[in-house]
Amino acid sequence: MAILANSTLESSVNLLSSSFNSETLTKQNLRKYCSQIVEASSLISYNLSRSAELVTNFKQISSEQINDEVKSIDLHQWILAVMTSLSSLAKKSGIVLSVESYADSLDISTFPAVRLD
Repeated sequence: MAILANSTLESSVNLLSSSFNSETLTKQNLRKYCSQIVEASSLISYNLSRSAELVTNFKQISSEQINDEVKSIDLHQWILAVMTSLSSLAKKSGIVLSVESYADSLDISTFPAVRLD
């Protein structure tokens, strides 16, 4: 999605620049190009933030698989992190992920590396 948004951004900037340089830029086209630029920038920012979150979650999960010490974790936040990392796969498969909780946090002590295979 970020690649497509970046292509749209580049195209809009090039069209804006070309229209401006050839003195054919109209108010209507300026509004259209600016709108496309703002939308593409927002999509790129969202996708970069999501990518950074996925990398952070992956690093944490990877380090937890190496470490076999008891650790206190917020189970609610951990579940949300797992759901975030699975969201694009679930979306492609038509699966809707959701979590309902009575509390914003649920601290537990566990061995994070231990998992059911």
